Amino acid sequence: MDVDTPFWPFLVAITLLSMSPGIDTLLVIRNTARGGWRDGVVTSLAICCGFFVHAAVSALGISLILLQSA
Repeated sequence: MDVDTPFWPFLVAITLLSMSPGIDTLLVIRNTARGGWRDGVVTSLAICCGFFVHAAVSALGISLILLQSA
């Protein structure tokens, strides 16, 4: 079996998915169009705060798993 054969379609698919805008980008565009640039900035900051909370909870969960296994 050739390992390189399935790699290229996967690489193309991942590249296209990475370049496509997500739901958070569409939300920022919508709020900016409806309420101006200030609403867009507030939406962006709220999304960043959500990412931070998600990362903090994930790090806490991983550290708890590591503490339990030690």
